[in-house]
Amino acid sequence: MSLFDNPTQALGIFAFSAAFLSCLFAGRVTNSRFWYSLSAIYLLFVPEMFVGWRHGVRMKVNDVMQSMNLYDDRAVMQWALIGILILVLLGCLQAYRISKNDGRLRTRNHAVPIVATAILVLLLMIEIISFHEVDALLYREFSGIMAIAWMWAILAIAVITTALRDVVVLSDLEEAQR
Repeated sequence: MSLFDNPTQALGIFAFSAAFLSCLFAGRVTNSRFWYSLSAIYLLFVPEMFVGWRHGVRMKVNDVMQSMNLYDDRAVMQWALIGILILVLLGCLQAYRISKNDGRLRTRNHAVPIVATAILVLLLMIEIISFHEVDALLYREFSGIMAIAWMWAILAIAVITTALRDVVVLSDLEEAQR
């Protein structure tokens, strides 16, 4: 099976590869650990799109829950996991927001890629947790590509745009100093 036989997978690979390269480029130009860190995260998403580990994890979790006779009562556990995940993501966002960089708050420009990446992680976790009604929406096709892949692409575009904006802003600052 060719990669292009699955346009949803191909869009995910393209979106995350482009986000990885943009973050890596922004990291090199701005010498920012922030962009290098994000590039590493997006680099992890690329093989995930090839292999689909999240689906394997979901199957294993379902098997364990069925073996423990918990599968039929999983809704409470699913909502609890989503709640915990949201709290963890909000905690990470807050920790980043208040962390100091030369005694000042970090630039607001980083909020967009942080939120986009947090939403991406949340989407992947929702896939693993697997609410059937939500899955039906995420896996609905639009122009032959599942809705979730369009979401991945939009989130990747937000990260790419912000990374390139950081590069342009730095270039403008350097030029103004000359």
